[in-house]
Amino acid sequence: MTHVAKRPKRLLSTLVGLVMIGGMAWAGLTYGPELYDAAVASRYQPDSAMQAVIDQLELTDKGRQLLYASQPQLQDKTEFNKSCKSTERTAAILGCYHLRRIYVYNVQNQELTNAEPVTTAHELLHAAYERLGPSERQRIDKLIEAEYAKIKTNPVIASMVKYYDQAEPGERNNELHSIIGTQIGTINSELEQHYSRYFRNRAAIVARSDAYQAVFDKVDQEAKALSKAINQEATQLPTDQAQYKEMAEQLSADIKVFNARAQNGGFRDDASFQAARKKLLARQRALEAQRLAINQRVEIYNAKITRLNALSVRANELNQSINGIEQPKEQV
Repeated sequence: MTHVAKRPKRLLSTLVGLVMIGGMAWAGLTYGPELYDAAVASRYQPDSAMQAVIDQLELTDKGRQLLYASQPQLQDKTEFNKSCKSTERTAAILGCYHLRRIYVYNVQNQELTNAEPVTTAHELLHAAYERLGPSERQRIDKLIEAEYAKIKTNPVIASMVKYYDQAEPGERNNELHSIIGTQIGTINSELEQHYSRYFRNRAAIVARSDAYQAVFDKVDQEAKALSKAINQEATQLPTDQAQYKEMAEQLSADIKVFNARAQNGGFRDDASFQAARKKLLARQRALEAQRLAINQRVEIYNAKITRLNALSVRANELNQSINGIEQPKEQV
């Protein structure tokens, strides 16, 4: 009897499971995406790493429900490559929103800890944009386009838009909705009100984005300044070295003439000898100072090249640390 009694219980569990899943789908069809999102969100439990990221976002109840409905995951490179596939690989990929799920690359570089919350917020806004009704999306698109007109000359924004136009044709407003929401501080009050549906403190997210970008900007700005200085010296140093060589050869020739004249009694008295000698010694000292200055410039020039090479390595390391997408292996 005991054995027989267990079989209906197992069948009941299966039926309950089917009813719950079916109920979620029925709720999505009958009451719309909000109820469906609520049902999915109620089943999501972030792990400790993801929870730490979520805590930094200062989400509203609506924002939290939408994020939980998207079941965000922090993933290492292997998992991330399976979740987020990109055919356009000219930019680092930190996150993706795919089939109503959010995947975020787990950045290990401690200098770039702000990347994860900013990326999560960016992907959350994709989920929000996807759920906008036709008339609401049309309204938001107009606001987005008006903001974009103000910032399109920003090189960082221009580069991102160019990438997305190639990687995801037709999704410009969708991407701008996420970019503006996480990277632009001062925006139209109506658009700010829209974002406030999801974030209690959007300014904090923008600040994190700025801090994250500043790590790269610092390297980039120093590299540009070094490149400019190196290029200038690369032009000027050979000219100054050639001039020094010419002056040194002339001084050497003049010293030979002076010595020959002295040996042959060419000076009428000691005063004229000393005066000529004094001039040569002054030229010699000036030329030596010029030699030392040129050598110092060469040392500085070489040090700048060494520093520029180090910055190149550092920039590559930073870029690699935020790129969750593995580059395809070259075909032989």
